[in-house]
Amino acid sequence: MIAHHGKQVWIQPHLQTTNAIRCHLRFKLLTIVAGDIVEFEKIDNNKGLVTKRLARQNELAKSDHRHNKKVIAANINTIWIVIAPTPNFTLLGIDRYLIAAQLANINAGILVNKIDLLSEKQYLHLTHELKIYEKIGYPILYTSTHSEKYLEALKATLSHQTSFFIGQSGVGKSSLISTLLPNQSIRIGPLSNIQQGCHTTTTTRLMPLDEGGYLVDSPGLRELSLTYLTKEHIFQGFKEFNAFWQRCQFSNCAHHHDLGCALIAAVKNGDIAPSRMASFQILNRELNKSYKTS
Repeated sequence: MIAHHGKQVWIQPHLQTTNAIRCHLRFKLLTIVAGDIVEFEKIDNNKGLVTKRLARQNELAKSDHRHNKKVIAANINTIWIVIAPTPNFTLLGIDRYLIAAQLANINAGILVNKIDLLSEKQYLHLTHELKIYEKIGYPILYTSTHSEKYLEALKATLSHQTSFFIGQSGVGKSSLISTLLPNQSIRIGPLSNIQQGCHTTTTTRLMPLDEGGYLVDSPGLRELSLTYLTKEHIFQGFKEFNAFWQRCQFSNCAHHHDLGCALIAAVKNGDIAPSRMASFQILNRELNKSYKTS
């Protein structure tokens, strides 16, 4: 399934790059999202009826307004968190996306767009700031729509897999996709006056790449809410924590100024980045608030 609009979906026939087929969903069919593999019956050349959703390998989710889980895409190989010099990004924002990917068992990496806007000093500062993620094992790519060299490297990375571009509005996801897929019809919007970006994608879509594979574009998310998770889930989302948590002196350690906390010790020893520990504690506080309001 490549796109969902209300009660209709657009299906891309397997191993074909022909025009998508507009389909209705069979009554009481499970919810489907971009990336789902489905079975459908063809009504005519341009219409069909989806009859079955096949089992998902994985699913990327966020919280809805009621703190319930809402799946936004499925069967993804790699999530690329797109950031840029403007609008400003936060390490907490990156960590939210990485947790969602980790818990969904989806590979993840960071894609730095618009690097042509960086001075040499800014570039060195940014690469230093992101080294904590390389140390954990997350790949980092740099790109620009104005550099053929970087674009070719990105195309090679994306080929023959299903990749998901995610990130806040204004980081240039639509511009990148428009460059990678010039035959796709994608609206590109300017940054707003407050440098947060204007939403230009209105529905999550899956698009075929010329090099093979698919690319998923989604509406810009200024913040990915994870309040549908439990505290145990949040902990599991920080994969570098796994080597330390069993060393805590007490089994009920809250990892927040607790006596004998192995995580706090790991931060002091340089084995866990302070920003990652800060993100962990912020997300736990958010969960506490959501429990009180639900």
